[in-house]
Amino acid sequence: ISSTSRLLNISIDIYFCHVCFVSFNATVNVVDCKYFTTNVFECDAPVEKDFPEIDSFIIYMCTEGGCRIECEGSQEAVEIKCGETVLIPAVIKNLCFYPDGKTTLLEVYIKQQPTETEE
Repeated sequence: ISSTSRLLNISIDIYFCHVCFVSFNATVNVVDCKYFTTNVFECDAPVEKDFPEIDSFIIYMCTEGGCRIECEGSQEAVEIKCGETVLIPAVIKNLCFYPDGKTTLLEVYIKQQPTETEE
């Protein structure tokens, strides 16, 4: 029986940032490409985040711990724990995070493409 193998050549345009350390209560970029951005966000104390530059939904995936996420001006909160994912609509530009101890979240959003005049 003859076995034939093929070489699969895929070119992916992703730039990885090597993370040597992660700052608590801060966002660290880990993937940045023309299609999306992925950050690691670790917190162990309440943090407020503003998103004036991001014109996209934001996905938070909890990989450790858990926290409560509140939207500015809203009485409602979302609880997220390890293994869960939350989709934040693009219209929300301010969030407050209240972690239950050490919490690690992946933050993913679509990068805004520059217009022809901006290039």
